[in-house]
Amino acid sequence: MPVPVLRRYAALVREGAGNEEERLALMREHEARVADRIGRLTESLDLIRFKAAVYEDLVDHGSAAAHHCHGPSTGAEEARSSVPRREVLAE
Repeated sequence: MPVPVLRRYAALVREGAGNEEERLALMREHEARVADRIGRLTESLDLIRFKAAVYEDLVDHGSAAAHHCHGPSTGAEEARSSVPRREVLAE
């Protein structure tokens, strides 16, 4: 949760009863941000698993397979993903 939102949430808790709707709204916004991040991380994990499988095939079949094994291009990866490549790599 971003610090300003966390501060607001803490202030609401200290105020006590009567502001539960605003607290709920803050929690729902945070939930959406976390769900979005999980989705982006899942996309990153899928790509990592794909690339690991490519290398497993290369290792299992020797270096001759390296000339015949091509993963998706960077452009194809980015076209399939709504997350910019640099953002995926930064996580």
